[in-house]
Amino acid sequence: MTDETPETTEGTRDNFQKYRDAFLREQMAMKGVKPDEMDSALTFVNDRLADDESNLEGVMFDLRVQMRLGGRRKYADPSMGNGSKVKPPRKDGYDVGRKLFDKIRNKPKIR
Repeated sequence: MTDETPETTEGTRDNFQKYRDAFLREQMAMKGVKPDEMDSALTFVNDRLADDESNLEGVMFDLRVQMRLGGRRKYADPSMGNGSKVKPPRKDGYDVGRKLFDKIRNKPKIR
């Protein structure tokens, strides 16, 4: 028999959970999780992580995928025939000036 009392096993579990959370937070920080998203990401990981943590890499990959999907902009998909607006070609200032000068020069004089 062991000499462990329920209080010591509870304390050991608490210490284990603290170190495990610290380790997971460190791993998530290396993966690029922002500090304000850390608690929700930790909940996501804890819900999907096995007891022996054998699927840690897979869960971290899923977390990164969820973060990318959550960061996408939500906008409507444009219709197929609706293309982007065509921009007119840029005009050269010299050409505009020449056309205006020719227009003035060719007008009949006012008397």
